Amino acid sequence: RMLFRKYIASKAAISYIQNPYTKEETEKFMEWTEEHPADVRAQAVSLWFTKGLTLTDIVTLTKKGCWGDSKHVGCIEREGMELFRSTVRSQIVRRALDTHPKNVQYIFAVPNSDYSGWERLTERGLLLKLKAICKKTGIPYKAILLNEAIKLK
Repeated sequence: RMLFRKYIASKAAISYIQNPYTKEETEKFMEWTEEHPADVRAQAVSLWFTKGLTLTDIVTLTKKGCWGDSKHVGCIEREGMELFRSTVRSQIVRRALDTHPKNVQYIFAVPNSDYSGWERLTERGLLLKLKAICKKTGIPYKAILLNEAIKLK
């Protein structure tokens, strides 16, 4: 089944899928991330569960991608909908922004290994975080691909 998903995903920029986690598992995951607001990786992964965004979208997300300029130019739109008009997505982004200085380019960033600056998260790092949270919460881990997004409808 994963081979088929990888093949389909390789043919499109964004591969829309059904949420591989149950509603209860997703709620449990979201509760865990709300209890850990300083964990920027967990916040990034929780944004994936809000539907419509790929892991690549998330790690490259900037303030302009969320809210654009004064006329919302540059906002991420999917199926004719500005994604960051949603309260849940905006709350996750604001929690992530609270973890680093305002001049950092990316929404989801962590200090460099030598603490000389900030760098964006990686897709692989998010997958590892998803796996770790699944282990901590007792949810069976289900793999997702970098360009997969949960269907909006």
